[in-house]
Amino acid sequence: MRGLYYIVLALFTIKFCSCSGICKENEKTALLRLKKEANDPTNVLSSWVDKEDCCNWEGVLCHNVTID
Repeated sequence: MRGLYYIVLALFTIKFCSCSGICKENEKTALLRLKKEANDPTNVLSSWVDKEDCCNWEGVLCHNVTID
């Protein structure tokens, strides 16, 4: 039963996070520049595309804190 609780909690968290869409344009631009300069022979950054919310990119975690 305890395992089921953690699975439900994880699924809820994933759903909540993927709907937040809090990617800021300047942060997205910076990440795309980083991708352009990165050596990515295994195409790990393939989800990093301009038409997608960067909060949904592989390896990117978004939250409501921004440092100016």
